[in-house]
Amino acid sequence: MSQRRCSCIAIAPDGSVPNHPGDPQKEPGNILIGQVWPDEVRILLKEVLVVHDLLYIEAGVPQTIISGAYSNGIIAVFSNRLVDKHDPIESILGIFEHEIAHAHQHAVYSVDGSILASQWPDSPEGIAYAEARRKDVEVLGEKMSYDVTPPFASDILENAAEYCADYWGIKRGRMPGYQRRSQDGKTLEELTPNRFKWAEEWLTKK
Repeated sequence: MSQRRCSCIAIAPDGSVPNHPGDPQKEPGNILIGQVWPDEVRILLKEVLVVHDLLYIEAGVPQTIISGAYSNGIIAVFSNRLVDKHDPIESILGIFEHEIAHAHQHAVYSVDGSILASQWPDSPEGIAYAEARRKDVEVLGEKMSYDVTPPFASDILENAAEYCADYWGIKRGRMPGYQRRSQDGKTLEELTPNRFKWAEEWLTKK
């Protein structure tokens, strides 16, 4: 099974990953030119709350095993994932969706981009997600097949972003390779009924 790996870190315009946190939009002399969003992604951006002027850049080879990253209004997809020449959009849609979820988390807390996405768990939306996941785990058990893969099982930011990506994929009627299903073929709604209700309530622009 393919896995999305992401991190909320700053990405320099040349695709490098700095060893310190920062915002490339605020570094003197930097001019960021975003790539054109694929149509499939542009539809999603109209439906969710994201920070202003969200940019997509294609980055170089990362220093760690990583597919994409979000930081301060920038989504980067690394070249090690832009490899499917047959269907490049479908192969990275899950990465886009995961990182857009981080942009959504950022916007929920501060739509002008002045507060970090990492503070999202303290928002009403983040608190509601944590409670919904707690209920799912209570019913299905900590070792449920849906989200046991680190860091998605324990980190609320990553767990929620991964869940959003799968939810958006289902809402669009596609079954990407990232989509998790249990061995008995249960749907996402059956596997995670409380989080599914959370997504139906929270993942639209208010």
